[in-house]
Amino acid sequence: MKAADDGAEVLARWQAREAELGAVAREYGVATREQVAGKSGLEMFQAMLRGELPGAPIARTLDFILVEA
Repeated sequence: MKAADDGAEVLARWQAREAELGAVAREYGVATREQVAGKSGLEMFQAMLRGELPGAPIARTLDFILVEA
């Protein structure tokens, strides 16, 4: 498989995930210390994807969403 094909496949997957997540009401804000205590950066991103932590406010400002971590 060519690199261009891989890129097109990844983009299609991300776009599908974005559409899926875009259908869900997103909460944006700042997580509390208690919410992030003991979590790695990756665990925080995964918690955002599950809706356990609010999304970053800059995502709304710049019109993007986290689709994969």
